[in-house]
Amino acid sequence: VPRVASVWQSVIPKAFRRPDDPVSVAERQKAQAMKSKEWNPATFFIVIALLIGSNAIQMIALRNERLSFTRKTDAKIALLRETIERVLRGENVDVERVLGTGDPEKEKEWEQVMQELESDNTLWKNKNKNKREAAGKE
Repeated sequence: VPRVASVWQSVIPKAFRRPDDPVSVAERQKAQAMKSKEWNPATFFIVIALLIGSNAIQMIALRNERLSFTRKTDAKIALLRETIERVLRGENVDVERVLGTGDPEKEKEWEQVMQELESDNTLWKNKNKNKREAAGKE
């Protein structure tokens, strides 16, 4: 039986074992005392630099997302405008095929674009309303 216990004791890393002898207890306390030093003064600046870098990366990602959104909506609006112009000129246009009616993926894309445009439009209206109210108070 002692062999089995010694095997398990050797499997457990030294850091997680309970010290049996007072020498190892003293060594561990000495190591903990050495670890608890004062902070390096540069730590604050390192943390701030990491936060600023993280925010910069987020801003770049948001800008790229906004550009992608703008490109998609501009393409969809251009397609819609072209289709309307062709219909107004009297050309025979299959509007359902051009706009993707019946195709679930294209319908979902159109729905997303329309929802994003509506939410974007309400944002602009609210901003303009707030500007007018602020200008009216002055």
